[in-house]
Amino acid sequence: MFFIAIKNLFQEKTKLVISIGGVAFAVLLIIIINGVYQGFNEKMGAYPKSIPADLWVEQEGVGDMYHTLSFLPDNLSGKFFDIDGVEKVDKYLGRQVMFDLKGKDQTLFIVGIDQKSGATKPFKMEQGSWQNLQDGQIIIDKVMAKDEKLKVGGTFDINGQTLKISGISSGGNVISFKYAYVNYEQAKKMFNLGNKVNFYLIKLKPESNAQQVKSNIEQEIPGVKVLTKKEFVDASQKVVTESFLPIIAVLVAIGLLVGIAVIGLTTYSATIEKSREYGVMKAIGLSNGQLFKIVVIQSLIAGVIGYIIGAIFAYVIGFLSESIVSSFVTEIRPIDLLWVFGATILMSLIGAYIPMKRIFSIDPAEVFKS
Repeated sequence: MFFIAIKNLFQEKTKLVISIGGVAFAVLLIIIINGVYQGFNEKMGAYPKSIPADLWVEQEGVGDMYHTLSFLPDNLSGKFFDIDGVEKVDKYLGRQVMFDLKGKDQTLFIVGIDQKSGATKPFKMEQGSWQNLQDGQIIIDKVMAKDEKLKVGGTFDINGQTLKISGISSGGNVISFKYAYVNYEQAKKMFNLGNKVNFYLIKLKPESNAQQVKSNIEQEIPGVKVLTKKEFVDASQKVVTESFLPIIAVLVAIGLLVGIAVIGLTTYSATIEKSREYGVMKAIGLSNGQLFKIVVIQSLIAGVIGYIIGAIFAYVIGFLSESIVSSFVTEIRPIDLLWVFGATILMSLIGAYIPMKRIFSIDPAEVFKS
């Protein structure tokens, strides 16, 4: 049956190309769309993950660091040290800032670096150093530098303040905004915070229980909410999950339907054209089930070949897109390739069922009629 399926499949080369092409397109669509979602999601949480803090302390009622503002008194450090299990406390200043650059609206998430602890330093430095960042200086992301043709030593204005680029970092491209860094005092002036900070970063002693310390802080210090690193990262990524996941699900479903339709229609068309051959096989003793297996094998072969081609093209397009459009982000994970392969097999099996009724209705006697 396998060899019959291969023969039938490669006899109709045009239909084979259409079938494989349709599956490849569906696979490409699914992998790229999912890759953009995963890339965006990963970037939203990458910087918080890199910060060496076990607990984040924020103002009670705040949702996430990107879309709501947290304001806490800047004199709480001593109170945290009074709680058993706390080893180190750092302050975090960070806020989205919109400004005009060369006639275009830009959005930066500016972080104030505590140069003594380095807890909020850039993800990775490409040029320059964050240790000696001075007032009036800024570190920008390499994607912004490339897109806007900015270099170390250049300047631009943010809300009336002229800032000189002293360094370029990487890992801070989140598509909708880019990370940038100034020193702590510069950030306080830019944000006009006075005696406020946005978050406290708590490093715990090795033997400490994070949940217990979290509970103790919330009991001892009113008006604060404490999150573990995982909870804080999840909250930062929540906006992506809630906003984009339904859209991604719809687009993935469209991709699956395209694959099913193409495989089903080409298989159905081939079945009609080979009705006489199927009738002969029925006449010599093959059952409906055996004939259906031939169609299933054809669909699976077309599906697997289409998957391989689609996956290769997805990698190529993802690479080229990031090279051409620097702010484009994709993250193609092995686990995603695995479930897309499973989805391709499902597409092939469903597509094979479309001509099933036609196969079962073939009458062997019709073959011998003149």
